[in-house]
Amino acid sequence: MSSFISYIVAMIFIVVLIGMIYGMTNGGANNSFSGNLYDSNTIDEDVVFAQAQEYYGQHFNDENHVLLYYAYLEEAEADTAVMIVGDDAYTVFDGDMQEQFWDIYDGYYYGDYSEAEWLGYSFEDMARQMRNSISNNKPFNDMCYEDNLKWIKKADRHTLVDGLKAFYNATGIQAFIVLTDYSKLPGVVVSTGNNSTVLKTLIIAVAIIIVVFILYKWWKKKQQRKKEEAEQTERILNTPLEKFGTSEVDDLMNKYDDN
Repeated sequence: MSSFISYIVAMIFIVVLIGMIYGMTNGGANNSFSGNLYDSNTIDEDVVFAQAQEYYGQHFNDENHVLLYYAYLEEAEADTAVMIVGDDAYTVFDGDMQEQFWDIYDGYYYGDYSEAEWLGYSFEDMARQMRNSISNNKPFNDMCYEDNLKWIKKADRHTLVDGLKAFYNATGIQAFIVLTDYSKLPGVVVSTGNNSTVLKTLIIAVAIIIVVFILYKWWKKKQQRKKEEAEQTERILNTPLEKFGTSEVDDLMNKYDDN
């Protein structure tokens, strides 16, 4: 009975241990935050788009701007970019033109270019595709980007600004770029768990279950042997000596004489 109780206690301990491991790897971020929780290998594009819209409304007082809002999640090396176009700017930079822009953008994004070149050249090349322009009596603003990721090097800044200026001269649209950390957007909490952590937890749990199963089988065999030995002893004690052969009786008497 004591062995069985020990087995039950061990099982309870293991279950608690697995629960603690799972809680540490998956539930830690839930304990103190009631907002949105996103897995570390995903970016919610709706959240990025909503933040871009809010940024546009807070920073620009006319509809002659286009905002390229880029969010990056370092934990998963994932990113997404959205574009907000003002009503006046949309008369020139409409849906068809934006599709062309994203094609150009992807070409530089996947090429061997620095961040400044990738973004500046995208707008510079797009400027060559534009056929119309809007009237904009404001001068070009060379403070046309916000780099919260610290990606734009001082030596490359002119490449980015020149590209946005070429776009302005061709279209009259003031472009603005934001590079930001997705995990720091309002309402976003990135889970500290990831696929590899979950996999490790699963492997640990399976290993523990296997060990418990082996121990349980060993314990069952041990109990069976004890039961068989007890039954054999009882059978011997209940068997009259007359049923044993002479040699068997002699061996049994010698055994007890020796003791």
